[in-house]
Order: sequence, then structure tokens, then C-alpha cells
Amino acid sequence: MGDLLTEHAQKNPGVADLCLALATTVYAACRLDRKIALSLCRRGFIHSAAEFMSHSQDLTTEDCMGVLSLSPSLSLLQLMTTPQEGQAAILSVGVACYTLLADPQQQLALQLLDSFVSKGQGVLEEAILQDSSSSVDLWTAVASLCSELNRDDLSRAIRSVLLNQSGTRVLSPDLEGARLMDHVFL
Repeated sequence: MGDLLTEHAQKNPGVADLCLALATTVYAACRLDRKIALSLCRRGFIHSAAEFMSHSQDLTTEDCMGVLSLSPSLSLLQLMTTPQEGQAAILSVGVACYTLLADPQQQLALQLLDSFVSKGQGVLEEAILQDSSSSVDLWTAVASLCSELNRDDLSRAIRSVLLNQSGTRVLSPDLEGARLMDHVFL
């Protein structure tokens, strides 16, 4: 019944809000948390959807990524990757970026990373360091995906944060600078 109401809402914008509200009620009665979150997003209640997902015990990371894929929004992604009042974020920043960069929604991940960089190097560093669910290898993969998408600026920014944490520094961004440091690692 909820799916029929959602389908009707998509075909009839004049009654969309009412149909989606009814669909949300049906989904709640059936305990279909993913569909509840998606219905809230479709109604434009991004904050409510993020709050609902943060309190749901039944939603997995895949469910949350599914909601994001079906209702792509930078605001939703930011809400889902920001820790709230002593609670962990709904999604790991690294996992979300890695998953989205390998998906048609790659623009969303690039926008999120750009928003960190635009606020200053410390913001990206804080996002990476607070993300205890993502390993250095995962962030290295994110940097590589950024490079493959011709976003070398983001790739360098991520690698810079990773290198700063290991106590090493990049002396020069070119290949010659890498060769100068090669002896240190051998």
C-alpha cells in the first residue's frame, strides 16, 4: 500500500505531500525504516530523515547509502556524516566518499570533500581524523579515485593529511621531490 501511495505521489504532484505522508504511516506500521527515511526525503524533510536514521536500530550502512542514492542531496550527506551530540555519525565520511566515488553519485562525494577543503585544511583533517571507521588504506583509495576523476587538488589534500599523521612530509609535489625522499623509506 505504501509503495502504491508513493507511486501515485510521483505521478500526481498536487497530492504528493499527502500521499507521501500516508505512505510514511504505512511504512511505519510495517517497520520499513529505509522506506520511511526515503519518504521523508521525498517530502523535503532532510533533517527529519537524518534524525530518524540516526535513531533507527534496523538501518545498515547499505540502507543509508541506498536512501542517499535514491534521494541524492549534499545536505543529507553532510547530516549523515556529521557526529551529533556525542553520537557517532550515521555514515563514515571515508566509507561514504569511497562508495559514492565508485558510483554514478560521485559528484556528491566530490562536493562533500570540496566543502571540507573550502573551509580550510584543518576541517578536512578533522573529518579524516574523527572518522575512526575508515582506515588509511581506505582514505588512500579515496585519494586515488579523486585523482582518476581529475580532481588532483582533492587527492593532494587527502594525501597531505595522511602524510602529516604518519610524521612524514612531502617536500615537493613533483616526481623529483619523491625521488629525493626515496632513500628515507628504503
